[in-house]
Amino acid sequence: LANLGFTFINSGTVNANNGTLNLLASFTQTGGASLTRLNSGNLGGGITFNFNGGTLSGIGTITGNVNNTGAIVGPGLTPGTLTITGNYTQGAGGSLNIELGGAGAGQFDVLAISGIATLAGTLNIQPFAAFVPSGSFQVMTFASRSGNFTTFNNTTANAALTTVPGAADYALNFSAAACNITAAASGDWASGATWGGGVVPGAGDNPCIGGAFAVSVTTAGQAANSLTVTSTSPFTV
Repeated sequence: LANLGFTFINSGTVNANNGTLNLLASFTQTGGASLTRLNSGNLGGGITFNFNGGTLSGIGTITGNVNNTGAIVGPGLTPGTLTITGNYTQGAGGSLNIELGGAGAGQFDVLAISGIATLAGTLNIQPFAAFVPSGSFQVMTFASRSGNFTTFNNTTANAALTTVPGAADYALNFSAAACNITAAASGDWASGATWGGGVVPGAGDNPCIGGAFAVSVTTAGQAANSLTVTSTSPFTV
């Protein structure tokens, strides 16, 4: 535990690796290369932390308000949860980066805010470990919200994204991608004769099996981005 009762201006790097650094006067981060990283440590003091540039990232808790006017906020250490015990305000020049590495708890980034989230600026959704999202991801929680992000950059392999800014949370909903390969006959997954066009699905494809086609996977290493089965015959692995 350290208490700093003077004006703190960060144009370099602040690492909070353990315990709590209490800033009791003011904190301002400037400059595109500046960094504040919570590596299981915490920032306290109950003040307003001003991020005019650089990056705020990590896992831990900030006790106080966070004002992001021109910085990048990236919860987690790829991935993880950053907690703000206070309000979070993001201006037009601010960005929030969310990484998705899986559908389970702890596999995607979360910004947890105990107070009010006032939103503008940019939301960047990024994949981790080549994960292709499907379903719903609750990436922010808050007591209440005003505003919304104005720019959305989704660099995952699933472009079917709907953002859901709720009263107490912010969700990212990914629909299953449209079929780009369909079964044309019953047979083995790894056989081109099973699929329309003779192309065996790969990791980036979204195959569909309909009609009465029965498809079996007998060869290890087969992959797909998503699979939709409406066939009246079994799909066998």
